[in-house]
Amino acid sequence: DNIPTEETLTAADTCGTASVAFSENTAAGLCAGAYTITRTWTATDECSNETIHVQTITVEDNGVPTFNEALPGNITVACDNIPTEETLTAADTCGTASVSFAESTAAGVCDGDSVITRTWTATDQCSNETVHIQTIMVQDITEPIWDLLPSDLTVNCQMDYQAAYDTWLTSFSGTDNCSTATLTYAAPTTVSCPDNVEVTFELTDACGNETIATATFVVEGTLHISDVFENDLVLFPNPTEKHIYIKGLKEDSRMEVFNIAGQKVLTRTISNRKRIDFDLNSGLYMVKITSGYKTTIKKLIIR
Repeated sequence: DNIPTEETLTAADTCGTASVAFSENTAAGLCAGAYTITRTWTATDECSNETIHVQTITVEDNGVPTFNEALPGNITVACDNIPTEETLTAADTCGTASVSFAESTAAGVCDGDSVITRTWTATDQCSNETVHIQTIMVQDITEPIWDLLPSDLTVNCQMDYQAAYDTWLTSFSGTDNCSTATLTYAAPTTVSCPDNVEVTFELTDACGNETIATATFVVEGTLHISDVFENDLVLFPNPTEKHIYIKGLKEDSRMEVFNIAGQKVLTRTISNRKRIDFDLNSGLYMVKITSGYKTTIKKLIIR
């Protein structure tokens, strides 16, 4: 980018006048920005006597290309907020330049941490390079979140409360934006009737971020009802698959069905000896029947 303009030369002759002719040619080099210019001035008098001067200009491309855009700087981000790589272009004073991109990731101290290295290399036609490197520190500083938040559960002594307790302890879960969330808790192995157990649940990710929730499991010793008419009611068929009948109802009543974890899965208005259809998974269920002021609980097996 510093090639001089050719000189304008004149000549004199002792026997008359002289004129000067100029010519120039270029010989290619190893790359587009490197070549040789040969300039020739020829002074000729009126009798064709000549004096020649030759200038050789060796042109080199030793300047590096430059990036056109603002260059991305080093940053620290959360694992779910990693930016997309920038698209950079470059220019060169002696020709064109191209830009290549490379990225590598190094593991951090935990699954949610890492170091991303992004490298842009601008190269001109004579292999001069300009390199820009961006370092992205990725950190997991966000607590996991509950998908199913721990909640209180009350069962009674007529249910399989130990199985309900075991299911309840492992029924809560969560997710993390950077890694896997693990559920832990400190709780007694068994429960009795009656019982009241408060459990602290911890949801922890791979980088030690945690979310804590507390819930209580209660086993009631009584049904808290005014009257029980256990012997008056019959569920049939039992076991069953898709339907049952209830015999012994004196009036229209209400039926609530609970799974082994104590979760209500069905509520239905019922009448004496009237078919009750449902679609439940196989397993053991507790059926709470309320008729007027009377309540009882029956076991139901779905095949």
